[in-house]
Amino acid sequence: METLFGAPMIALAIGFASILGVVCLVVVIFALRNGVLVRIGVRNIPRRATQSVLITLGLMLSATIIAASLGVGDIVNYSIERAAIQALGHTDVVVRARDPRLLASDYFPAERVQELDRALAGKQLVDGVLAEARERAPVVNRRVTRTEPRMAISGLDPARTAGFGSLRTTDGRTVQIAELGPDEVYINASAQRELEARSGDVLDVVPGGLTHRVTVRGVVRDGSLAGSQPRMLMTLDAAQLIFGHPGQINRINISNTGDEWSGVRHSAEVIRRLRLVLADPVAAASLYAELRSGPNRAALAGYAATEPSARPASLLKQLSDELDAGTPTEAFTSLIADPEIAGIVALALESDGRPEDAVAFSAQAVRVRLLTIDDLKTTALANAERVSDGVTRLFLVFGSFSIIVGLLLIFLIFVLLAAARRTEMGVTRAIGARRRQLVQIYVYEGLIYAVGAAAVGTVAGVLASMLLVEFIPASDQIGFTVARHIEPRSLTVAFTLGLILTIATVAFSAYRVSRMNVVAAIRGIDESARRTRGRQARRRGVDARRRSAGWLRAVPSVSLAALFDAMASGLGFAFRTALQGWPLIVTGAIVTGRGMAGDSAFGVRVGGSLAMIGVGLLVAYVLKRAGVAYTKRVRLGVSVGALLLLAFWGMPFSLLFDIFGELNGGIEMFVVAGVMMVGAAVMLVMFNAQVLVTVAGLTLGRAGRITPVLKTAVAYPMAARFRTGLTLAMFALIIFTLIVIAILTNTNQAALEKMERVTGGYQVTASVPLEHAIPEIEAALDDVARLQRTDIELVAATGRIGGLARDLRADSSAWQPISVKAADGTYLATNQLELSHFDPAYGANSREIWDAVSKDPSLAVLNTGSLPVRFQQGLEVRGRRFVAVAPLKEDPAQITAFAVQVRDSAGNRPPVMLTVIGVTDELADLLDGSPSLTVRAGVVDALVGRAVPLAQYHFRLTAGADAKDVADALETAFLRKGLQATITEREVREFLSVNTSLNRLFQTFMALGLVVGVAALGVISFRAVVERRQAIGMMKAIGYRPGMIMLGFVLESSVVAVLGILLGIALGSLISWNIVQELGDRVEGLRFAIPWLDVGVIVAFTWGFSILTTIWPARQASKIYAAEALRYE
Repeated sequence: METLFGAPMIALAIGFASILGVVCLVVVIFALRNGVLVRIGVRNIPRRATQSVLITLGLMLSATIIAASLGVGDIVNYSIERAAIQALGHTDVVVRARDPRLLASDYFPAERVQELDRALAGKQLVDGVLAEARERAPVVNRRVTRTEPRMAISGLDPARTAGFGSLRTTDGRTVQIAELGPDEVYINASAQRELEARSGDVLDVVPGGLTHRVTVRGVVRDGSLAGSQPRMLMTLDAAQLIFGHPGQINRINISNTGDEWSGVRHSAEVIRRLRLVLADPVAAASLYAELRSGPNRAALAGYAATEPSARPASLLKQLSDELDAGTPTEAFTSLIADPEIAGIVALALESDGRPEDAVAFSAQAVRVRLLTIDDLKTTALANAERVSDGVTRLFLVFGSFSIIVGLLLIFLIFVLLAAARRTEMGVTRAIGARRRQLVQIYVYEGLIYAVGAAAVGTVAGVLASMLLVEFIPASDQIGFTVARHIEPRSLTVAFTLGLILTIATVAFSAYRVSRMNVVAAIRGIDESARRTRGRQARRRGVDARRRSAGWLRAVPSVSLAALFDAMASGLGFAFRTALQGWPLIVTGAIVTGRGMAGDSAFGVRVGGSLAMIGVGLLVAYVLKRAGVAYTKRVRLGVSVGALLLLAFWGMPFSLLFDIFGELNGGIEMFVVAGVMMVGAAVMLVMFNAQVLVTVAGLTLGRAGRITPVLKTAVAYPMAARFRTGLTLAMFALIIFTLIVIAILTNTNQAALEKMERVTGGYQVTASVPLEHAIPEIEAALDDVARLQRTDIELVAATGRIGGLARDLRADSSAWQPISVKAADGTYLATNQLELSHFDPAYGANSREIWDAVSKDPSLAVLNTGSLPVRFQQGLEVRGRRFVAVAPLKEDPAQITAFAVQVRDSAGNRPPVMLTVIGVTDELADLLDGSPSLTVRAGVVDALVGRAVPLAQYHFRLTAGADAKDVADALETAFLRKGLQATITEREVREFLSVNTSLNRLFQTFMALGLVVGVAALGVISFRAVVERRQAIGMMKAIGYRPGMIMLGFVLESSVVAVLGILLGIALGSLISWNIVQELGDRVEGLRFAIPWLDVGVIVAFTWGFSILTTIWPARQASKIYAAEALRYE
């Protein structure tokens, strides 16, 4: 993986390593100045080996989560890259026809190969240029009657295969294309599996309806020239004869210098040189003269100045520099032959109000390119990088819950360590140590833990990523085979970032625990005496002055004292003012307003949260002014703020949008929502803990002999509000995420219950190559021997082409890729796809909207994949894509019809204006969420200027008909047409199976965070045994048995774990309900349901392991002798 969140991984590794180096250097300098503090800090590590191991396990989670996230990203990236490399082999760049026709592949003279040889000769850029004739055609194995409807058939020039790798048979022999006779072929291993073929088998190849018989000479391994999909290899002469194009080719493969992986680095220079030799100089000179005209130069400059994206402006700057030269240069020819730059120029002319000139320019630009150059390998590797980056982001976003929980555990551990050594710390201060020296002692100890934890965590993360990818579905479902590979830079980032986060938390914790009353610490009593804020501020100023006097003796101490006194007083005043609440309310209102202005969900949510917290503080301040006791007013203020936060974050999305308008937010809002809701719920519970204790006393008072055990099991955790609250937050955060994933996974059931809304109500779909389209499919079915004609109720036909579209109302008016789907009248009249949004002016329901499209060629239906992320509830990992902004009406299911411009991919024909009157729901896009428009048949013909056949057929079967029998009969009957049939329900179930597997992957990944909660309970239990040693002795002295002591400790951990689990389930269910309700507005029939089996497994796993972690310290507590404990000092 090369980048993360857009930043180069190597830069991140160097940056984090540098930060860590600076931190370590500072620590070393302080350690060298006072080695005694180092020895004090590290001496406790070997003394309490068990505790040290437990602390290390707790601290390692941040590094584990980061390493696992990056590891999975690396594995996915490498696996997809490897699949691309296997498919392309040594081929880096491909040259093909400039304007492929819709009905057949374009061929060109084979002499073009010599031109490329001359252009690239002596440059040390390429090591192979291979002529090829490639088409797809049906192939039949006569021996076993197995067929492959669309096998790739490659005819290769035997004299030019050097530089493209070797062909090896499945038994390890190296073979050459030159060894083949005129009727002999090699097939790859994938083709062998499909055809069940072996050496010597006779195969029928049926291109264009004509049968040619060939003999299998051998089976070669997949990869390199053999590709990774079913493929047949033959000599170029034989292929030209079979395809009917003697002396012509339709593809030139170029292998750059280097191996399959490294050769891609030369692609940019190779393409630049190829554009020069494959450009028409006359057409380039004509365009040069045209673009140098004043109006065109002004249009280019104006577009570059207003375009928000930096890349178009940069490319236009390069083009402008070449136009200043006065004559066409090689650089200009190379630039204008680039389809991307030509498209930007056309867009600039169109933005200048001259659409006719833009179309004319596009047509001329196409003529400049005699052939099209495809940078296949660079594109494939970039796609792999984009997908892996999206996967890593998703893991890091979900993993951030576990990282937050891990940081909370670090803080908790050091709070407990400080509590255990409170007397020791007080004595250390009493004999002359300063507070900063206490901080250093804990930092030195924490640094040792942190280094060990980061190292162990990184290794654990790598192992976890290796195990997690086992949940990735099989290769035939996702298109690639998982290959384990992790980059060293990812390990560096995981180790350094995990260590930095741990050190930062350790430093903050050390600073926090070093604040103490020396006398109270030595005597082991509560610090009830509190300094006034004014004294604290003055003391901070004096301490700061003294420290400064030691560092900066050249500066007068009086002025420094005044400066720090002023700073401390200012901070104290600001803090006291903020505690009154109204400043946070004002700040929150301002932030919310700015968020609404920018349609930012993050701004609105953060601003609203600040305001809610401010209201709670204001309530406490008003009660203070009214003379209410401290404990009561704090409890009421916190309760009000927490309830408002829960209401604000738990409100339905529809109500949120009604109040604040349409908001845009990414998946990171899920993390913010979880943290805010869990934090508010934990604060509400812990500041009202007395209520729980009272309820427990009333309900557990009749539990018989174990009543005392039950009461203390509830009372003790509620008394330790801080540590119990942290542990609750850890459990609740992780359970919250697991519950959300489980419930949203369960919504897939809607697709199974409403299968017709995914498939359109068609049980079988079939497709053929465009050149083999079947115009009269209904009549052709009558001649199918193995088919019961009564099994088929109706047949509908559709066709697709790639096009470009833009919404003129969007922020960017650039043309973006879209698929245009042409449908015949039967399809538009019978499909059962539902619409999530439609304009009521054209119909009252989905059926009427489809009928309107059938009657009017200017109308279209858009799919959900063409709408912004706000409508999608998903993570975007695609590249450029068409996005439309549907204007909503008051009814969330209604939109106002809007216009979209569509044109063919070449851009050399005028665009067509279509009116979008509806949007399909998300179930309709389940199998293909890429942007698409559905129009009436005939509209596509106008786009491309020729008749486009409908080559995809949708079969609705009668009740009782077997879809598999129908699909098999269709494939057999139309074998020579290359027909491939698919059972739609099976396809949907396989897709949902992949989704479920990936969700299980995320659940397993999130379960790592439960380790933290379990570790927290273990730490607390160990500490409780030490803290309550005398209390345990007292309980034994008054009659408690060892079993009751042990049961009490186990129940204490159970109370905390169960309470955290219940909070997580409740909050996770609430946010899931909101998400399902929002989706339900667009997907009719989608219902909220809690998967109780999954929830039960999560609860049992969490509770069970929390008990196991507590048993050991509980047994230790039960073995304490009363007399020994009561004498313990």
